[in-house]
Amino acid sequence: METLLEKLEEECLCQICCTIFQEPKTLLCLHTFCLSCVNQLAERHRAEKVVPCPKCRREIPIPDDGTFNTAASSFLHNRLVELLAIKTSSDKNISCGNCKKVMLECSFCFDCSTIYCRPCLNAHAVLKADHKVRALKDFQTEDYQDFLQRPMLCSEKFHESQPLVFYCNHCQMCLCQLCVVVNQKMHSEHEIIPLNEAAEIRKVSFLSEIKNLEKKKKLLDEAVQEMDKLTSEIDENVDSAKTEVKEFSDLLIANIIQQRDASLAELEKVRDSRRVTAAERKIRLEKERDQINGALEFGKTLINGKATKDLLRESDIDKHFQHLLNDQRDTINETKLETYVKFLPGTETKFFGTETQELGKIVTHRFSNPSKSQLFHDAVEENQASLKVSGLSVVTKSSEIGRASCRERV
Repeated sequence: METLLEKLEEECLCQICCTIFQEPKTLLCLHTFCLSCVNQLAERHRAEKVVPCPKCRREIPIPDDGTFNTAASSFLHNRLVELLAIKTSSDKNISCGNCKKVMLECSFCFDCSTIYCRPCLNAHAVLKADHKVRALKDFQTEDYQDFLQRPMLCSEKFHESQPLVFYCNHCQMCLCQLCVVVNQKMHSEHEIIPLNEAAEIRKVSFLSEIKNLEKKKKLLDEAVQEMDKLTSEIDENVDSAKTEVKEFSDLLIANIIQQRDASLAELEKVRDSRRVTAAERKIRLEKERDQINGALEFGKTLINGKATKDLLRESDIDKHFQHLLNDQRDTINETKLETYVKFLPGTETKFFGTETQELGKIVTHRFSNPSKSQLFHDAVEENQASLKVSGLSVVTKSSEIGRASCRERV
């Protein structure tokens, strides 16, 4: 009981509006909410004709009239709300069970199960002086327990002061003594038994259902644990796979970077080598050009001047000019310097047992493309024994520039 009193306010809170229950109604899923709250839910879900329980999400059919006014009232929560009002000494919120007025300093009669205001209590004391009465503000733990477990009173008009003592199995309703007498014709052929006996019978079947539910709950607990285990395995496997992906991709990246650096270094070597060759050839060309400029100036001077004797030095001048012409022709041939450099992307290759992409290769010379080569012949002689082809030529073309690069006779 002390535990209940500690959590009493929490037990009296509606999970929808988060305030103390007002006309608590219990849905088919056995969760309780304020009547106004569940009616608002019914209005919002009118088209679906069901409302999801805010706590368990079970879909509850909406009654035909569109409200939950006729849903079962929660007897337990009504009493808890009353108990909370007494515990917090909110006498102003409690009405007298006799005169229905809201009064201060109310008391509770445990024998009549009724709350009385001071004037009504004075009258009650005259008629029933032996009844146990306690002021609400003076309630002790055992008083709260007795208040919560007090007999239920009949809700029929004019029967409000009568405790419920019988149960009709056919109608499945609780009856007071007056209900049995006044409505005798209604229940004449029905089985009516004492309320306590009906409760004990219900407890037996209820305990059986509880055991079955506990068995199912155990299975569900095990299933939930299994799902937690599977979820953990999923996380472990995914994390392990992610680690493998990262490690393998790091290896691939490192390999690609290594290939990239090697290719870049190779290209720089090609650049350096060809620039050195070009520089050396340029120096020879400039030297030859300077020599030719000197010879041209000398020759023009002889032609325009009067140094007839020098002009007649035919042998020396001709030799020098021929030497320059021959050197020039060799030097000009040197200008055919290879400049072609191209990167060819690689193809799929095995890498750690897995198909992967090789970075590629550096190509520094053009290659002939057989599909662009042409075949020529000068003459064809044919007889019965054989076919003779003479003067056969193959002209190859570069796959890059598409022009004749060589001509060979075979």
